[in-house]
Amino acid sequence: MSATHLHASPHLAPISRPAVADEIVNRLIRLILDERLRPGDRLPSEHELMAQLAVGRSSLREAIKTLRAMGVVSVVNGNGTFVGSGGAALGAKPLSWGLVMHGGGAQELIEARRLIESELAALAAERATAEEIAAMERLTAAQPAADPEARSMTAIEFHLAVARGAHNLVLSYFFEGLQHVLRDWISSTYEAHPEDAVANPDEHVPIVRAIQARDARGARAAMAAHLDTAGARLLRLVAEHERNAWPPSRRLTSCSTPAV
Repeated sequence: MSATHLHASPHLAPISRPAVADEIVNRLIRLILDERLRPGDRLPSEHELMAQLAVGRSSLREAIKTLRAMGVVSVVNGNGTFVGSGGAALGAKPLSWGLVMHGGGAQELIEARRLIESELAALAAERATAEEIAAMERLTAAQPAADPEARSMTAIEFHLAVARGAHNLVLSYFFEGLQHVLRDWISSTYEAHPEDAVANPDEHVPIVRAIQARDARGARAAMAAHLDTAGARLLRLVAEHERNAWPPSRRLTSCSTPAV
């Protein structure tokens, strides 16, 4: 299917507020759904999207990066951007980081992660292959040194590796739907408190050890303990945001527009 006919879509109308990566994510997801695009269909070029949405390159690339992590799009260097295999991510509205930072959404996100990921860890202890466990070990050992964004992506890759090891597509799809906001959660925490970037990989170690030992109960408990600690860090971040009335960072500003 050619991308030419997509130019008239209302989902590609200019975005009135610049640098809102969440808005771009939402628009492109709705474009794919409403136009009934299929995996492998080509999307408009970066230049065309920038012109039609009236956004900058950095904002568009941030949105494409998010969509790639969700599996909604795939990018072939030198060839373009295509609809990905997406799974559940295409069927759900991405959770807004602005919702988490305001209105009590943080506690609900913590509860959702604990319910889903604790069971994923337990299942991974029972079902993960030796290769999948080795991937978890590598991600635990090889944390990037400085960049918060790179650290957050590595942390998410670890949790995705556990999800893959569970071999439960439904639970994995639920977790994949949280990736967008988890990236902002982890990266924003690391930016505000760099010391947390050192502690986080260490919290993954007991999870991997329990999975290696095929100890489902231990893996569930280790993941729950990690997420309780991570949740406490998120609640601290939200409290600081509310108490100190931080000037909005680039990330919080870009995610503050409600999903459409």
